[in-house]
Amino acid sequence: MMNSLIPHSRTTLTTCPRAGALLTGALLMRARRQLRPSRLTALLARPHTRQYSGHPIREQKPRVRPQSLLTLAIETSCDDTCVAIVEKKGGAAKILFNKTITSDSSQYRGIHPVLAVQSHEQNIKTLIEEAKDTLPFVKIAPGSPRRGEKRKPNFITVTRGPGMNQSLGIGIDTAKELAFSWGIPILGVHHMQAHALTPRLVDALAREWPAPGEEKLNTTPMPPYPFLTLLVSGGHTQLVLSTSLTSHSVVVDTADVSIGDLLDKCAREILPKKVLSTLNTGSYGAALEKFAWPDAATDPMYDYDCYKVPPKREDEVKPWVSQERGWIVPAPLAGSRELKYNFTGLGGVIRQYAQTLSQYDFSGRQTLARVVMKLAFEHVVGRIIMVLQQYKLTPDGQPKNAAEAPWTAAYAQKQLDMKNKVPKPPKPSDSSSSSSDKASPFFTSDSFADAFSNNNNNNNTTTTTTKPPPSSSSSINVLDPYSDNRIKLILSGGVASNKYLRFILRQWLNARKFPHIRAVAPPLEYCTDNAAMIAWTGFEMFEAGWRTPLESISPTRRWSLDPAIKPTKIGTLKRDEYGVGLMEEGYFVKEERRNKDEVVKKRGFDDFDDFARKHGFN
Repeated sequence: MMNSLIPHSRTTLTTCPRAGALLTGALLMRARRQLRPSRLTALLARPHTRQYSGHPIREQKPRVRPQSLLTLAIETSCDDTCVAIVEKKGGAAKILFNKTITSDSSQYRGIHPVLAVQSHEQNIKTLIEEAKDTLPFVKIAPGSPRRGEKRKPNFITVTRGPGMNQSLGIGIDTAKELAFSWGIPILGVHHMQAHALTPRLVDALAREWPAPGEEKLNTTPMPPYPFLTLLVSGGHTQLVLSTSLTSHSVVVDTADVSIGDLLDKCAREILPKKVLSTLNTGSYGAALEKFAWPDAATDPMYDYDCYKVPPKREDEVKPWVSQERGWIVPAPLAGSRELKYNFTGLGGVIRQYAQTLSQYDFSGRQTLARVVMKLAFEHVVGRIIMVLQQYKLTPDGQPKNAAEAPWTAAYAQKQLDMKNKVPKPPKPSDSSSSSSDKASPFFTSDSFADAFSNNNNNNNTTTTTTKPPPSSSSSINVLDPYSDNRIKLILSGGVASNKYLRFILRQWLNARKFPHIRAVAPPLEYCTDNAAMIAWTGFEMFEAGWRTPLESISPTRRWSLDPAIKPTKIGTLKRDEYGVGLMEEGYFVKEERRNKDEVVKKRGFDDFDDFARKHGFN
């Protein structure tokens, strides 16, 4: 307990750790002319040793106990009503509450927007009340067995978009009510950004809860930036390059339907009616995988009928042919190397063949289930390989030329040089070769430039790097210990739980000479929509200083991660119904941190020293 001063008589103050009064109480007495400045100075200089209520009074050192961050998160972008309470301290996190209720639209064989809205309205209040019961108690004093009131969260996190407008609105309205009643900030986050950051949540959950004094140790979540994320769900199919928390570039996008939508629609035609009658909304894709490969769920070493990667590009684009049944299924975008996804043609052909089969032709239906997943997943993975080849990565995931890879420090330095029009350095001559060993202090032997300049010169000569302008030197953290030119690949979204997709991706990376690129996927329970990933995204944005103005937060039906790409399928939507770029103006504001001088200036003092001097500190 901190030393404190409380009124004991008209002329004296006494120190009482039990009372818990603040030091500013003495300042208030001085302001009311109840205490002389000389007496206040003497009291502050001399610790008291009187007895108070039978307890000896002694000087105690204040205990600094950094409080953990606590947030309540809401996710209602589609038909899942999700609420979570997550706590974060240092680099570790723990989930206090995480529950999801999915609307039952099985009679419509798909997501029904009206039923989804009704489900949100019926269940969100119940989940909020259940979540409140798990809020931790505020301790009265260190070591005290007594418990105080329930601790309120530091802020509210809610999905702002993209998603179904009315569903998003229910979650946002509920979050605004909680934020207003508790008097705390609110953060409206991007749903796909949350999917991309899910592996960092999993890493935080696996860490041990930090002991007192260890909160600032190893706080950087893994995997570090940059990384590629394959976002595959019922609403999106994107390959995104993330270079920072708020910088995301869409490398490959779908021009029509998503892969999750493709699998769901094909499952409704392929699966027998007996199987469909037992399914709930949102589980069609998972049921299709189980129907196609029933033994894969129990065998972790399942080889999917000795699957082999097509050896060449011409083998990739060959149509799948069944001589027995006369089926021909073309591969998506077989005659194009354009970096985009297209699933419409594949889904139409599969559904056409499925409608010709009898309900009891399980062999034919199982064959179609395997074919649609095989061709769709090979199409997705094939574009990833094209991107890796375009960046000219070595087998271990490193770029051959760091200045050409958009996630490296050398690339960022190149862009700054072009912006500032820095002239190219002269080529080193024979006479200057001896002085080339004196590298600029901006780059060290551990930096990206030195690491890759040697790889780019076959004659074993050392190139000299020019020092950038002072204004740009701080914008690139060359010596960041967590930075690495080696790219990471992350799978996220509902379809990322498909083991067949994970198997094909790993086989293709090995066969296409990228065996050292690590593909990371979160556990199956965190692949689908959940509020825990929304909470984690809120933590990262909150700690970076970002807030969402309470008066301006509203549902954003279509919201692109990439500021250079408008959302697809805009149609007749108004401009204010979709967003371009994660950090579009008005979506987030940076919190201005006020120092102690700014606080006392509002009270009529010049600075904090003037405040202390006039109140008898000096």
